Amino acid sequence: MPPRITAEVVEDSICDGVRITTIQYRAWRPILAEINTHGITARSARSTRAVPTKRLIAEVREAPFIPARWYENGPGMSGKAPLVGWRRAAAVAVWRLSALSAIASATALNWLGVHKQHAGRPLEPYMWVDGVITATDWENFFNLRISAHAQPEFQELAKEIKFALDTSDPVERTEHLPYVTEAERVTRGSAGAFLVSARRCAAVSYRPFTAKPSGAAWEEDVAKGLALLRDGHMSPFDHPALTTAGWRPCRFKEPWLPYRKTIPNEENPLGVKAPRA
Repeated sequence: MPPRITAEVVEDSICDGVRITTIQYRAWRPILAEINTHGITARSARSTRAVPTKRLIAEVREAPFIPARWYENGPGMSGKAPLVGWRRAAAVAVWRLSALSAIASATALNWLGVHKQHAGRPLEPYMWVDGVITATDWENFFNLRISAHAQPEFQELAKEIKFALDTSDPVERTEHLPYVTEAERVTRGSAGAFLVSARRCAAVSYRPFTAKPSGAAWEEDVAKGLALLRDGHMSPFDHPALTTAGWRPCRFKEPWLPYRKTIPNEENPLGVKAPRA
């Protein structure tokens, strides 16, 4: 089945009437910049730099993103009159041709031995992206993105997220741990759980998370969570959250506090000095 814009609930929690939800989504890669403007949410997404260029080339060759809705050019940021007939067919053909050109460019760069941080970039207009987003307040997100003025592909994603939220029942609890299974909570408890959750959220940078069995995988994920902390990769620690009376103003509504905010000196936990230019 070819990729499509989707959203599904990973973790849905509620405490004192305040709901926090983590969503895993798939969307068109270029709207990632718009997703990242919503600072009230925690966000992680697949990175072009983290995926081998050969894999990205194969993905774009097999299933390039092609806009479903095309509009005539006009004033403003949003099209109004749908493009129809031969012009729409020609636009799709031109888009497919440009995707083939991007594949040829990425293939040549890869053959030349160029690192994936550059070799994969020509493919981005035709790529899908998997991401994780966590929030306690979606009102402004939906007001802006389920709108005729929004990018059509973002409209579709926002509608998918809203449907996922509307059809999910939050669980009453005091720890929000995306990707940590109920069985793991019972057998493992809280020890290491926040590290595991953050690491599994971070894994979306190179692949969508696939649940692994408990056992050795837990220790492995704890170690990788500690490595994230050691290297100062802090954004994945924004997804897991806990309730606290010592709540500080942050991206989530009280009483939910991102686990990141419990880490001393969380912006630079190891006190590493920036290198000189």
